[in-house]
Amino acid sequence: QLSKISTTIKNHFRKVISIKKSPHSIALGFSIGTLLALLPTFGFAPFIGVILVILFTKLNKFSLFGAFIIWNPIVLIPFYYLSFKLGNLLLGSTPIVRFEFTILNAIHLLTLRFLLGNLIVSVTISIISYFIIKILAEKFQRRKQIS
Repeated sequence: QLSKISTTIKNHFRKVISIKKSPHSIALGFSIGTLLALLPTFGFAPFIGVILVILFTKLNKFSLFGAFIIWNPIVLIPFYYLSFKLGNLLLGSTPIVRFEFTILNAIHLLTLRFLLGNLIVSVTISIISYFIIKILAEKFQRRKQIS
């Protein structure tokens, strides 16, 4: 089952980088799709993606939505864990008491740590994915021109 999923993701990845658009357009679409997929949008990422594709017509919709397939919920679990750990590292262990109910303080503290870490992880991975996809798309397009 896992190898089948891996094969599906690899095939889709190849389709994304083989789109007949500029490497910048492919990479930008994928990078924005990655950012949307990694941010905790609570299921609204595809709708935000549609709005962005409508507003920015040069944005490559295939690579943007292709990122959603690659960054599926199962793959996101380690990134969400990393997000929380990073936020925890940055904010330290000082408790912030703002609410009368202890549970609200805990929820606030955990959410703040997760969101801070997630923002840093998401932006970093999106920027890295832009350069990786751009390089791969350029190589693929050059190889296609030679053949």
